[in-house]
Amino acid sequence: MNMAKHLQRYLQAAQAVLERGKLPQLLAAVAKKGAGNAAHLGRVREDLQLLLGLCTAWWRGEYRAISPRAC
Repeated sequence: MNMAKHLQRYLQAAQAVLERGKLPQLLAAVAKKGAGNAAHLGRVREDLQLLLGLCTAWWRGEYRAISPRAC
């Protein structure tokens, strides 16, 4: 995949989170912070909640309809 160099840093960080099993803690922290800043998030809040739900379902093995190229 041809990717901008600055995005590789974020991909490596995401891979490290997954490899270390830290995704549940990260999702909990994002949910907590999002709940505390609901007024500031505005319309993005619904999208964030959907993303959190999809990530949680993926972590639990309930949702695997993600393209291998996306992982």
